[in-house]
Amino acid sequence: MRIAAALLLLSSLLLSCAAVPIEHNVEGADSSTEPKQASTSESSWSTSAAAAASAAAGVHATAYEWANGLHHWMSSSLSGKKVKKSGDVCTDEDWRKTSLKLIRKIPLAGLFKDLKGTTKWEASGTDIVNGQVFMIFDSLDYIGYTNTQFEYRAPENKLIGRQTETESSFEAIMYSSDTKTFLMVRETVPNEGEKTFSPSVVEARVGVDSYDILSECRVDFDFDSENKGFEGGAYFSMKGERYLLGLCEGNGCKSGKEGQDPGNGMAILTKLSVDKKGKCVWAFEKNLPVPPVANFIDYSDIAVYYPDHDAGDVLTVGIVSQESSAIWIGQLDIAAWEFVGPGKVMHFPRNDDCEIIFCNIEGISFLDEYQIITTTDRSKALQDYTCVDNDQSVQTFLLPEPIKVAPPRKPSVEL
Repeated sequence: MRIAAALLLLSSLLLSCAAVPIEHNVEGADSSTEPKQASTSESSWSTSAAAAASAAAGVHATAYEWANGLHHWMSSSLSGKKVKKSGDVCTDEDWRKTSLKLIRKIPLAGLFKDLKGTTKWEASGTDIVNGQVFMIFDSLDYIGYTNTQFEYRAPENKLIGRQTETESSFEAIMYSSDTKTFLMVRETVPNEGEKTFSPSVVEARVGVDSYDILSECRVDFDFDSENKGFEGGAYFSMKGERYLLGLCEGNGCKSGKEGQDPGNGMAILTKLSVDKKGKCVWAFEKNLPVPPVANFIDYSDIAVYYPDHDAGDVLTVGIVSQESSAIWIGQLDIAAWEFVGPGKVMHFPRNDDCEIIFCNIEGISFLDEYQIITTTDRSKALQDYTCVDNDQSVQTFLLPEPIKVAPPRKPSVEL
C-alpha cells in the first residue's frame, strides 16, 4: 500500500510537471516586432528551431496524457474502483433506454416461515397465475408459493410438496389452464442404454400443501451433456393439441465452447403425443432459432406475455440470460412457429463500476406490461463476490418502456 501511495504521489508530480506549458520562443531570438530581412543561415536556423519546438510540444502532450493516465489508474486502484472502458454497456448513450430498474427484492430464505431444513435455494423457474407466484428449484422438489408482494415470512407463503433424496433438476414451471395442472420441466434425464440425455416433463395437480404427479413424459430431443438441456419453457394449448416450447441453455443446444458462441440461441417446439410403445412423449416438431440480436452467452428462461384481449397469432415473449445478465424482448408467431423481428435487448442493473451484479437470473414471468418478476439461482463458487448479494432471491424489475399491448390476464388457480 505504501508503494502504491508513493506511485500515486509520483504520478501527481509528473502530472504537475507535464501541465507546465512549454515556451516556444527560442533563446537568443530577436523579440523586436520590427520586420527585418533574414539571411539564409538565419532562416535555416529558425526553421530547425521551430521544428524542435513543435517536436517538444508533441512530447509534452504525450507526457501529459501518460501522466494523467497513470494518475487516474493509480487513484482508481487505491480506491478499489475499476476504470470504465469505452464500449462498456454503461457508457452507451442509450443506457437509460435499455436498463431495467430494480423495484423489489427479497432473499428466498426470507419468504418462508418453514424453511424445511434447507439453506440452498437454487431457484430456476417461475410462473404467475392470477397474482400468485409459483417457483421451482433445480435442487428441491418443493414448489414455492407466494404473492407478488413478496412479504417477509407471510403465513400464506409456503413450500408445497415434500423433498426426496435426489435433486429435482426442475428448470421451468408452467400452468396449463386447459387441464388445471402444472408442467415442470427437468433439464435432462439419462436415456436408457445410451450416452445421451433428454428433458422430461412432469405434470402435476397442485394442492394447498402437496402436489400429485399425474405423469412424466420424455422429450424427444437429445443432448450430449447432462447439465446443458432445457433451461426454460413455455406452454401452449391450441385446437386440442398441447405444445411445449423448450429453451436450450447452450447456443445451438450445444455444450462446451460451442455452446458459448453468442447469438445462436435455440428453442425446440414439441407436441404431446404417444410413441410406438404407447408411452407419452413430447415429440419433436421444429427448431426455432432465437434472433441473433439476443447475443447471449447462455439462455436461462422464456416467458410469454398474455394480454387481456385476443392478440392473434403474434405474442410478446421475453428470454433471459444468466451470464449476459440481460433480457431479449421480441415476438413469437404461433401460427408459423417462429420468432419475429429483431426485438430489443435490455440489461439488468449494474454497479457503479459497470460490473454485472445480477449474475444468476434463471426464472422470468411478466407481471404486467411494465414489470417482470425474476428468480435467481445460487451463485457459483468461481463467480465474483459481486454476484452473491442478489443470488437465491426473487425480484421485481421495471422495464425501461412498457409493452405496447393491453394488460395481461392469467387464469386463476384454486388451492
